[in-house]
Amino acid sequence: MTDDGNNEANLDVLIESLQHLSQAFTVFDKDLKLVFWNAQYGNLLGFPEDMLYPGAPMETFFRLNAERGYYGDGDIETLVADRVAYVRQEKPHRFQRRLQDGRILDVVGNPLPNGGVVTTYMDVTEQMRLKDRLSEAQKRHELASRISHTGYWKHDLEPHSIFWSDEVYRIHGLPVGQPLSDEKVLDTFHPDDREDVRSLVAAAVERQIPFEFEKRIRRPDGEIRYCHCRGFCENGPDGKLVAIFGTCQDVTTRVLAETGKQESDRRYQLLYKYSPVMLWTVGPDFGLKEFNETFVSQLGYTSDEVIGRNVLDFCSEATKKKVIEQLRPVLLADGQYASQQVEFVRRDGSILEVEVTAYLDRYGPGDQFQTLSAALDISSRNEAERRLRKALEEAEFANRTKSQFLANISHELRTPLNSIIGFSQFMSQQLLGPVGNPQYLEYSRDILYSGEHLLNLINDILDITKIEAGETRIEESTFSIADLVEACMRIVRQRARTKGLVLRVEDIRSGGIMVRADERLMKQVLINLVTNAIKFTEAGEVAVATGIDDGSPWFEVRDTGIGIPPEDIERVMQPFVQIADAMTRNHEGSGLGLPLAKSLTELHGGSVKLTSAPDKGTVVRVNLPAERLVARNETGGTRK
Repeated sequence: MTDDGNNEANLDVLIESLQHLSQAFTVFDKDLKLVFWNAQYGNLLGFPEDMLYPGAPMETFFRLNAERGYYGDGDIETLVADRVAYVRQEKPHRFQRRLQDGRILDVVGNPLPNGGVVTTYMDVTEQMRLKDRLSEAQKRHELASRISHTGYWKHDLEPHSIFWSDEVYRIHGLPVGQPLSDEKVLDTFHPDDREDVRSLVAAAVERQIPFEFEKRIRRPDGEIRYCHCRGFCENGPDGKLVAIFGTCQDVTTRVLAETGKQESDRRYQLLYKYSPVMLWTVGPDFGLKEFNETFVSQLGYTSDEVIGRNVLDFCSEATKKKVIEQLRPVLLADGQYASQQVEFVRRDGSILEVEVTAYLDRYGPGDQFQTLSAALDISSRNEAERRLRKALEEAEFANRTKSQFLANISHELRTPLNSIIGFSQFMSQQLLGPVGNPQYLEYSRDILYSGEHLLNLINDILDITKIEAGETRIEESTFSIADLVEACMRIVRQRARTKGLVLRVEDIRSGGIMVRADERLMKQVLINLVTNAIKFTEAGEVAVATGIDDGSPWFEVRDTGIGIPPEDIERVMQPFVQIADAMTRNHEGSGLGLPLAKSLTELHGGSVKLTSAPDKGTVVRVNLPAERLVARNETGGTRK
């Protein structure tokens, strides 16, 4: 056989081998015309047989792929031209392509020396799936490692090397991948723990046994962490130790929690033992299981005398009944009861009054439970409350006695006063003939004025005592506030003129405000306020205004008088209070005008608001509840 024959035979073998490759294979010449392809090319890439022939242009295959969407969005011809231009650069290239059926191809192209390109196509779908699964498993392992704060380490002895997983680096606060040595690893432990670690590991290596310890490490920033380490020995085929490996877990949270719990338990025991509050625990049968020093000392016993006894043995009969019939059912239903007053009986027989709070503590299988109770000695408080109640009762009795006395004496004084006033009126008016001496006539007028003034004081006292005794009753009727104001003005007008004051009524539309109240009492309120204003105004005016705010009717009296200091406003609303000293004040009166107005208004469910300032005058507003407004008609009529 000639060399040409051998070459042909070798070429046939080569071609046959390429045809049986699991990979797709193509060769394009320098003009990018198809020269060779194997059967896998059409099968793997899904090209129809009529496209596969010698001389088939590469761009026809690009065009079909572009139409299939393999190259993304865009103009088909532009996408094809871009691919052809890239291949003509004659550069090696490799990429992965996902087919329409989800398969993934690994495409590798290499330029030929004389132009053209040879390309292989391999289905790597399964490899990529395995890679993805491996990557996902690694991610899950890393996540589990970070969640549990557990890392893996290994020390190879020959050749010597140290491996730490990323989590071990994180636990120690070191950069991942930092080179390590035996000294560097040992230095990460707390100075007080290093020798223990060295000894434990050395003993385990010598005996080739597992080891385990929980020690402190100190991070570069000084932070102390607690680590639980486990280690195992790895032997080679000859039985010789070749490595040690294991895990490292950050257990700082658990250690601190356990330490904190121990400290908390210690503090609880101290607090329980020395608390000034009585504390005790009983089982379902009321048997004492635990108690503190305060419990036994308050009852006058020793601990030995109390332990194991029934807590009800130390209760009064009334408390035993209350606990069994009332408190125990509440405890079992709600899990607790609070601030219940009960009585203990001390060793000497005296009664200890306490306020107890109890909690139900269920434990173990079934319905096992115990009761935790705390009690505060309230004997002194109760005694103080009893004394206070007694003092209040005595004060109320004294107040009622005072009110009754004032009422009685007022009645007794009114009868002779009426006689004095009547006779002085006859004399001052000379109804029975002229008085011979003009001086006697002046005296009779002084007697009349003084009598009337004293009668007014007595009437005020009688009114305030009736209100305090709750004897004042409201007789309601419907009336116009305008009529009320006009009636009051007639009474006080002459007094204002005598002092040279202007008496003015504002808001001409108020005639339509109709209210339901006691007209006589409301008239008394307004007269008191206007009279008070005239009394304390030396120059200027006194004005009366009415209106409605948010559905509530009101009337107010304003003056330009001496005013009241802010710190005294609250005091002047109290009975028998006057601002000026009794020896220096220039205005007579009982100090009952404002308190009476306030009390009578409050009987109607209303309120009195006083606004004032020295030398600026005073404004007193009477507000009645909205439900007392019957209607308002701007024209003055009543709306039905």
